[in-house]
Amino acid sequence: HAGPQAALRLDARASNVRGAFESARLDAETIAVVDDVMTSGATLREVAHCLCTAGAKDVHCWVIARTPRPQTRHAGALSGVP
Repeated sequence: HAGPQAALRLDARASNVRGAFESARLDAETIAVVDDVMTSGATLREVAHCLCTAGAKDVHCWVIARTPRPQTRHAGALSGVP
């Protein structure tokens, strides 16, 4: 069982979910995975990897919403100075 993703930095999320999912053997099936909100994509990547390893022919990941990608800010914006 993986811990909550929300509290983790983006670069730590992939290792948090690695090996967290299992699947029964799939017989070259096409699978659709639906996620409500995608942040880093780590969970979807790990689920897709698990399903492909189990024998899925294709995995389609559908996302309802995506969080904005982090933007690089200059030092003034980080410190509250315009």
